[in-house]
Amino acid sequence: YPLRRQRQMCIRDRVSTQSTGRLEKDYDKENQRIVEKFMCFLWASRRGLYLDNELGRLLEAEGIEYHEWSALYLAVEDLLFSSGGALNFSNKNIRIAVENRYLKTPEVGTSYHQKLADLFEERAGIDERKVEELPYQLEMAKAWNKLRDCISDLKMFWRLYTPDNKFDLFRYWRSVEQNASVDIVESYLEALGRGYGFPAGVIVAELFSKVANFLEEMGKYEGAETVFIRARHYYEVSSQPLDVAKADYCLARVLMARAKFDEAEKTLKKAMEIYIREKGSACVETSHIYNRLGALYTETNEYEKAEESLNLALKIRKEKLGPNHSRVG
Repeated sequence: YPLRRQRQMCIRDRVSTQSTGRLEKDYDKENQRIVEKFMCFLWASRRGLYLDNELGRLLEAEGIEYHEWSALYLAVEDLLFSSGGALNFSNKNIRIAVENRYLKTPEVGTSYHQKLADLFEERAGIDERKVEELPYQLEMAKAWNKLRDCISDLKMFWRLYTPDNKFDLFRYWRSVEQNASVDIVESYLEALGRGYGFPAGVIVAELFSKVANFLEEMGKYEGAETVFIRARHYYEVSSQPLDVAKADYCLARVLMARAKFDEAEKTLKKAMEIYIREKGSACVETSHIYNRLGALYTETNEYEKAEESLNLALKIRKEKLGPNHSRVG
């Protein structure tokens, strides 16, 4: 099997080299590196490129005329596939062949990533394509300061910190931290403190709360505490008591992570008072508070209090959610 696999790879590389060689002979007679640039821009993209307004613009910026790159596109169309209109290689073997022929050093790949970053940086607003490509291209180009500015932009943050994209955001920040002297907390505090550049239509308190949740997930508990306190203030000013209680609950969670158990207990009890006043003593939210208090008392070795709190949480959840609910189990 290893010998057969090696033989298949040699045949693939030879065929790919011959194919690109023929393309260069037929479509790059003036040695403009048309085939190389066409293929390498596609290689550098994360989700592929749209033909006219992305790949075409990149090629024309390199001095390659429309009639030149469009003729090449027709010749290589069978090597590509379209996903939602974005073109990409139809299989990984083509990608590997492009790497082997054109990307002899890491610096060559970095230069293509930087050109794509410049393209998407010029794009107005924050749309899905910009969210997909810009931070990725900056990471691949090792443009750490620009990547920091990009992902600390609150409009970009709002689009990235979602269930589908948040792990990309975590990775971007880890890369920045490893390669530049950057403080994540200070970056977001500075952005929030400017008071402008917020996502359109977003409630300020929700934005603060979302940033705090992100910092908590990143293990930046001191920063998360600071931002949760500010979120709570905005909710309180706008007379949203249930959101104040929710902020208190989240704040207590962070205080516990920082081993500030007395403050956490007081904060949970404040949240409990609000929920009881607004929704009654047996609402599901109070069960969450009792459950968190049970965890807190366990940490502080107050086992009788822990048992009492956890039993209250269990009783409320059985009544409100039913005995077979996952939160009861």
